[in-house]
Amino acid sequence: MKYFKKIAAVALIGVMLVSLAGCGKTVKKIDEDKIIEVAKKQLDLKKKDFRDGEDDEMWGTNFEDVDNPYIYEDVYYLKASEYDDDESMWISYYIFEDEEDANDYFSHYYEAYSFLDKKDRNYKEGKNGYYIDANDDDSFSAVYYAEDMVIDVSAYGKESAKKMRKYVGKLGLPN
Repeated sequence: MKYFKKIAAVALIGVMLVSLAGCGKTVKKIDEDKIIEVAKKQLDLKKKDFRDGEDDEMWGTNFEDVDNPYIYEDVYYLKASEYDDDESMWISYYIFEDEEDANDYFSHYYEAYSFLDKKDRNYKEGKNGYYIDANDDDSFSAVYYAEDMVIDVSAYGKESAKKMRKYVGKLGLPN
């Protein structure tokens, strides 16, 4: 009987570990070409709709003191947006100078939103994470972080939100 209990205990521990491993989806770094390629197919955005460059400095919102923003230097960005009276979408893709700056930038948003209600989904572990605002069907916003990359997406309007969820899904990101 003792032998059977040990086998059962080991089997249960194995099952629990496998189930826990699937709880947090890992965000992997995505390159610029994939961001544009998937946007062409899923969002009808073309390469000309994206603007890119190096900012001399980029500001991040300081939720504790909005008059004193966080400043990041040497950030590469790729941005696109599309909007009309009822629908809108924004994509911002950032490559920071180093992983620490990307972690700091993402962490400000993660901490500001992580206390909200259960419909918001948060995950952060080491060099990756995400925050998803899933409060209604008419909007979708999310921030994804991996290594030195941060992706920030937003959509307002039922059709735009649906398209954006599909877009981030095709990128392999949680939605």
